[in-house]
Amino acid sequence: MKLEDVLNTIGISGTAQRVYLELIKNGSSSVRKVSENTNMPKTTVHDGLKILEKRGLVMQKLENGQKIFVLNDPEVISQALDDQVRMITATKKNFEIIAKDLKENTRVTEPRIRFFSGRKNIEKMLSDILWYENIDTYTMWPMKDMIQVVDMEYIEWHHKRRDEKNINLSAIRQHDDRNVDFSTYPYLAGTKKYHRILRYAPDWMEWSMSYWIYADKVTFISAGGESFGFTIQSKDFVTVMKAQWDAVWKLSKKS
Repeated sequence: MKLEDVLNTIGISGTAQRVYLELIKNGSSSVRKVSENTNMPKTTVHDGLKILEKRGLVMQKLENGQKIFVLNDPEVISQALDDQVRMITATKKNFEIIAKDLKENTRVTEPRIRFFSGRKNIEKMLSDILWYENIDTYTMWPMKDMIQVVDMEYIEWHHKRRDEKNINLSAIRQHDDRNVDFSTYPYLAGTKKYHRILRYAPDWMEWSMSYWIYADKVTFISAGGESFGFTIQSKDFVTVMKAQWDAVWKLSKKS
């Protein structure tokens, strides 16, 4: 990442950014000198300096009766980034409340279907579950295959967020998923600590597409080499899939 990218992140762009980079390159300068070095009019340089002064990135002093602009401590940028993080975090938290209300108050008169492909898009679709809180969810999940499809760092992050949201998971896995190393991936284990109950399907039952039932949605993900999936939002469809899941759950056994 370049300094320009950092400055853009805290809202220092255009003229203000050019002036700031000039001060870094050539040190303390007058408006006239900055104007000459950047080929910008003095009035434009003044505008850029006003922004930088307001944000605390530069300050002015007098040298031999001439106004000179100098850079402030770079820590100011770090503090600005911290402020940005706090603002985004607070905004995201407030939006989650708004989004929850939108989901609850939006009337769906027909099923909604969304298709997606590729690892990153699969992770985005799985993140949709994290908009909810205090719900029970249900999966048929060939974990041995799925850890090849979804990044393990993402799975760990997803688990932690699911834990924070108190989202419970009852999972049916394939019989050979018993070989998954829970000492390496403890958050995949079936314990109350991880808000997960596990059962293993009969040996004769195998599948390569996972599904996750939650709220009024079912998300399907191919665990094979095709790396695609889709989400269906429909209360009627959830009812049908939950009935199927219940039947398999009864046939499945604890580890």
